Amino acid sequence: MSKSFKRIRSFATNTTSNWNSSIKDTGKLKERDIYHVRLSDSSDLRSTYSFGEQIGRGGFGTVINVVDRQSEKEWALKIVCKAAVKEKIDTVYREIRILKMVNHPHIIYLDKVYESAKKIYLVLELCRGTLSTIYKEQKPFSESNARKIIRDLTSAVSYLHKHDIVHRDLKLENILIAKNPEDVDDELFIKITDFGLSIVKQGSGYENMLHDLCGTFVYMAPEIITMHSYSQQCDVWAIGIIMYMLLMGDLPFYSPDERVLTDMICESQPSYNNFPGSTEALDLLTKLLNKNPALRSTAVEVTQHPWIVGEEINEAKEPENVLDMMRLWRSDMMLPIGDECDWVSEAKAIRELSPKNAGGNKQKVRDSVGMASSSAVASPANTLTRKQSMHLPVKNIRFDKAGGKRQQQEATEARRGTTNTPSRNQPMNDLQHGANLEVFKGNKNSK
Repeated sequence: MSKSFKRIRSFATNTTSNWNSSIKDTGKLKERDIYHVRLSDSSDLRSTYSFGEQIGRGGFGTVINVVDRQSEKEWALKIVCKAAVKEKIDTVYREIRILKMVNHPHIIYLDKVYESAKKIYLVLELCRGTLSTIYKEQKPFSESNARKIIRDLTSAVSYLHKHDIVHRDLKLENILIAKNPEDVDDELFIKITDFGLSIVKQGSGYENMLHDLCGTFVYMAPEIITMHSYSQQCDVWAIGIIMYMLLMGDLPFYSPDERVLTDMICESQPSYNNFPGSTEALDLLTKLLNKNPALRSTAVEVTQHPWIVGEEINEAKEPENVLDMMRLWRSDMMLPIGDECDWVSEAKAIRELSPKNAGGNKQKVRDSVGMASSSAVASPANTLTRKQSMHLPVKNIRFDKAGGKRQQQEATEARRGTTNTPSRNQPMNDLQHGANLEVFKGNKNSK
């Protein structure tokens, strides 16, 4: 069965005027001095270029091979018909603006732009083909070839993110294979292309998070599918999908049913059975495909990963910065959903060892609670339950100040011997059991 990948576009974004102003506000990348001329007649191009055969076709137009008559250099000419794109014309101008700014060896190079009343012509560097075509012929890739592609891809994405540019549609079809000017034998010299869905962020912080649902579904990060705010980390997820495909020869998540595919991407873990790569490759892949964008590696971190730089993983290596330490702390504090955190387990132990269940033996309750606490810390099997979970049951916590004052008042009344014991028909929650037991332990005069 052939796999058709659904691409989702969002056009309810900046207008052309807003786009121009947003670029000026970034203060990082400036437009290169690129020849952009308006044509009165498109036939004027034929006096500058010799037109060849068509080498590509997309939703916005066609791509043909041309030769500069003066320099005799080959180029790819992308022709966009304005009438065909209609209201989507802003997407074309957005791509042009970004290509005018970027300059990286692994990003497609824009040389000139021509524009007439009916069409837009982009003169781009000529490439041999797409990574998608090579993938279908050679999958799965060797680890060395996969490493080279991911290293170059991450270098380009890291460059984009450094300048607040998010691609949002990284996939095999949008990675071209070009000639390496420094190595004629290099057959995997990649170039990122198609910046139609890309956007320039206005900085960090929640107010600058992205909200548009766009991209190609099988490459889409969970935070996009669930309609949450997202950041440039969506590109890192797509790199993980590509790396998995290169090494395993298949998609980590796929179903012809969109609802099933949504559940797989958001809830399931990819299969690593018979993983052909090294320990370092598997370590990086799991960090790229972390469903939590806050715990997912950044593009800069990927460029420094042992698998990328050709080193072995150092298990004893300490975190290098505060962000790494915070990520490690948060990961250590996490529990699998459904597991209990320490205070819930303790509350249950207190309830089971309440004076009523212990037959009224106060010393037995004290000793049993102490044994339960020490065994929970010492026993390896209970190590996880001693960690503070990030999925705390909210129903057992009183966050409001009034609730806190009420608990304090109840404890004071209990010490005076005026506490109202809940009736048989009024079950106590875990915190009430804990509070009552502490009162019981602290009241030495009670009989």
